[in-house]
Amino acid sequence: MQEKISEEWKILRHGKKSDFAIIIGITLLFALMIALNVNLIFQMNSRQTEEIGRMQLDSIKEDLQETLSLAEDSTMRVAAEIDQMLRDGRSMEELNQFVV
Repeated sequence: MQEKISEEWKILRHGKKSDFAIIIGITLLFALMIALNVNLIFQMNSRQTEEIGRMQLDSIKEDLQETLSLAEDSTMRVAAEIDQMLRDGRSMEELNQFVV
């Protein structure tokens, strides 16, 4: 067993420089590919997150506009009814009860 280990280390000690250069080159190439993939994935996730956020904001905006429109319509209806009550000569107490 000891002989096998020392034999493997011999290969590393007496290997050709070109072999080590090739191994280092391949290692650097893989590291570069991993770095580029990580960058690409990050950019894709950022774009998707922005699009999803924009879609959610648009949805919230539409809901808020609808709510405001409904509130405005209700307010106009109540104002018209109160105006009619004032024309009919109703008392302030009746107006207060209607509003409440």
